[in-house]
Amino acid sequence: MVRQVGMYLKALVINILAFSLVTSSGSAEEIAASPSKGISLTIYNQNFGLVRDTRSINLKKGINHLRLEDIAAQIDPTSVSFVSLTAPNSVVVREQNYQFDLMNPNTVLSKSIGKRATFRQFLSSGQVSEISGILLNSPLVTVGSSSGISSTQYQQLVIRTDDGIILNPQGQVELASLPEGLVSKPSLLWKLEAGKPG
Repeated sequence: MVRQVGMYLKALVINILAFSLVTSSGSAEEIAASPSKGISLTIYNQNFGLVRDTRSINLKKGINHLRLEDIAAQIDPTSVSFVSLTAPNSVVVREQNYQFDLMNPNTVLSKSIGKRATFRQFLSSGQVSEISGILLNSPLVTVGSSSGISSTQYQQLVIRTDDGIILNPQGQVELASLPEGLVSKPSLLWKLEAGKPG
């Protein structure tokens, strides 16, 4: 039951438990939080939950970039708050981002529209057949109805080759590079400004 409820969590409160004195240079590199020191979960009606997660981090004076992974995929990022428990007036959140574009075949293809893709089939004769062209569409499309309900539908791929348009190419898909902005886990990123190290 907890697993099912976890899908619907729409709030997260991050509290930073303790700071220890740090000395570091003025560069703004990414810092890490400790593993969770305690999580409390409150479940409400209408698929709403409140998560309080306490962690320790070490901040240097100035700008710090913090990434927190293992975030619920259904989180409402506007409900997130970051609070320092030991120095609340010394840490200011300057920017918060929620990275949720998870790396999977559908999102990789959706973000590769306009790029070259090679479809490779391994035939029973032992030969390999390849078709290469520019990807023209996404494998997923969101369709809305007049009642305001939207649904996601799968569609066949279309590519443009030097010889023409191919509908529904089959086989393993090879791309030259992974699109930017995809993450393996949902993540919250903060740009924090600390008035003092610790």
